[in-house]
Amino acid sequence: MENPIFKKYHWKEYFAYGALAAFGYMVPAFFFISQARFEDTWWLYVGNGIFLLCIFIYAVILTSKPYDKKSAMSMLMAGHLTTGVGVVLTCILLAVSCIIFIPSANEILPDAPATITEGKAGSIIFIVFVNAILGNFLSGSFISLITSYAVKRNQTKDKPAVLE
Repeated sequence: MENPIFKKYHWKEYFAYGALAAFGYMVPAFFFISQARFEDTWWLYVGNGIFLLCIFIYAVILTSKPYDKKSAMSMLMAGHLTTGVGVVLTCILLAVSCIIFIPSANEILPDAPATITEGKAGSIIFIVFVNAILGNFLSGSFISLITSYAVKRNQTKDKPAVLE
């Protein structure tokens, strides 16, 4: 028996909701990248919150799907796959926007702490990519885990997920 989670239709959903989450993250990240000031790093965490909200919406939508609502494990797997697609798309969009918007001037992150290398574009790129990878993956995985068990109505008749 083939697992429906890996069918082409589901991959279109993973890509669509992952792209929605990636674009949601990129809106606040764009403000941080375009201004390049250390005191505006809170924009990145707003982006993590929007990413989390998009994955949460997808997980709630999964509860009405005929196959996915049968198993909490399949909902968890679908949420993690969507999170992975969203993180990859976010990194691609960040790479493009960093190439376009990060200036090569000497004064990048002027009020940064001593641990951040002053005057180097690599400092802001490191901050943005670490936040995008770790922040988005951890928030997406967390909300997938919580919603796959908390939102599901009847967990007593859970069927085991088939991995083939």
